[in-house]
Amino acid sequence: MIIGSLPEFQTFINVSREDHTVVVEARPIAVFDYIEMICIVWFTIEYILRFAVCTEKWKFLRTPLNLIDISTIVPFYLELVLNYGGGQILTDQGSEMSVNTIGEVKTLAMVMRVVRVMRVTRIFKLARYSSGLKSFGMTVRTSLPELSMLTLFLLTAIIFFATLIYFAERDEPNTTFKSIPDSCWWAVVTMTTVGYGDYCPKTVLGKMIASCASISGVLVLAFPITMIVENFSKNYGAEEKHDFKVVQRRRRMAKAYT
Repeated sequence: MIIGSLPEFQTFINVSREDHTVVVEARPIAVFDYIEMICIVWFTIEYILRFAVCTEKWKFLRTPLNLIDISTIVPFYLELVLNYGGGQILTDQGSEMSVNTIGEVKTLAMVMRVVRVMRVTRIFKLARYSSGLKSFGMTVRTSLPELSMLTLFLLTAIIFFATLIYFAERDEPNTTFKSIPDSCWWAVVTMTTVGYGDYCPKTVLGKMIASCASISGVLVLAFPITMIVENFSKNYGAEEKHDFKVVQRRRRMAKAYT
């Protein structure tokens, strides 16, 4: 999927839209479609076999790693169905495009975009083979109270500093702080120390507020970090011990059979 997004590995075709305009659409070359089809068929067979031999079917379906697997398989078949449905809509309507047909085509195109974006979930299949990624997922789950606290701190500080900077800068000529929501974007990138520079205070008061926002952002982000790191250490150690016990058990069983 990543290599297929490069222009040198794409083919360009003319596509007619519902408003009778023609646009150039880029699609990966056919070999990538075949590779994807083979991989998805393999993943499908593997998932069905694991489901067939599983004793607790409902628990199997609810397991996070299995949910990731099914989320990597379904978009491929869903895209096939949508492609077929889009072709049927255009074939049935012929050259006449009614208002309902245009709406159906627009809805179908929007759903197709969402389905294509869902393909990125395939990267999470690596979590099945990495104890580090498993530990990271467990850390996120066990650190939800700390993350909620961090979100609340940031949200409060962002609204506070966005309101201050708005009233400090709104009367300046050609100001970029035209509203508090615009100022919230500035507060986000300032407090997280990203600093794009697209919004810059001009007044002395505005620069003082920006300085306080930067320092506050560092402090707010630093508060829950130690707790999250501690949770990660615990989960990583537990996961490593579990994997080690599994390997040891398999070796003992292999020796017993031999």
